[in-house]
Amino acid sequence: MLFLPRTGDTLAQDVANLSLDLPALIPDFLYSQTSTMLAADPGIGKSIISMQLALSLASGSPLFGTFAIPVPQKVYYLQLEGSYPHAIERLRRMQSVVPLSAEHLCWDMGEGFNVLREADWLRVEARITRFGTPALLIIDPLYMLVAGGLSEDRPASAVVRFLTAMMQTFHCAQWVNHHTHRTRYHNGRIVEEVDPFYGSQWLKAHFDASWLMTRMGKSRVRLDCKKDRNGVLTKSLELIYHQETMTCENIKFAEAPAMAKVLAVIADCKGRNITISSQEICMKTGVSHSHLYRLQNEIGKMNLVKLHKFPGKDTLWEAV
Repeated sequence: MLFLPRTGDTLAQDVANLSLDLPALIPDFLYSQTSTMLAADPGIGKSIISMQLALSLASGSPLFGTFAIPVPQKVYYLQLEGSYPHAIERLRRMQSVVPLSAEHLCWDMGEGFNVLREADWLRVEARITRFGTPALLIIDPLYMLVAGGLSEDRPASAVVRFLTAMMQTFHCAQWVNHHTHRTRYHNGRIVEEVDPFYGSQWLKAHFDASWLMTRMGKSRVRLDCKKDRNGVLTKSLELIYHQETMTCENIKFAEAPAMAKVLAVIADCKGRNITISSQEICMKTGVSHSHLYRLQNEIGKMNLVKLHKFPGKDTLWEAV
């Protein structure tokens, strides 16, 4: 839906009454109708972050264990690099921690998509329309959208026009993976940069928000917010990567006491009005079955849950 020019009474009504608050898809992390870029060196894990984001938002499960998601949302993932079987392998391993809500998630491999060809725009737009209006469009990675270097104005301008057109058509948020520029040296030493952005300044100006992802050591990365046009995002967070599930976890959650982790899961279940089994709690929190059993009585005294026990079956926890 294109924007209709506003004048007279309609303009006056907007000035008097139009809400300027952005609906939160993930409070403090991702907001509706905003365009966000995640930039990092190759191989650090941009796709892991974006795939986990897609699963969490589609299922309504907390992102990285700590960012609550009020309502599950539709997500369209445009994967322009890598193979589909590889993506499926990752999703299989991730869903041991983050549920797969397949009805809210659509995967598209792009098939040679190039924004310099208008016909390609229409093809992608038609595919998204068949899926249904998504709350989030993920593009992974940015440079595969166009033939030509993104430091050049023509390819960068075509990318910006495509992203703007998708925003106007679907009113969805956008999450775009991008790489940083090559390491720069001065007198033989690496130049440390605050924001090693690669590409035309037209491209950089388009995004409402941007994150820089850097490696902090073995199995740890850091996300620093480099741009926040609306002033609503977390400034930084550190994540720990779990190889067995191919998921990232907020270090604050990973290092939290067992009780705090279990209570966080219970609060999430209450917000989503669902029950959860003891096995699922252990899987989500990393708390052992024996430790969870010891916590049951203490949590029960808080009147936060009803425990439904069935002979020979797992205990169900119902938040109240």
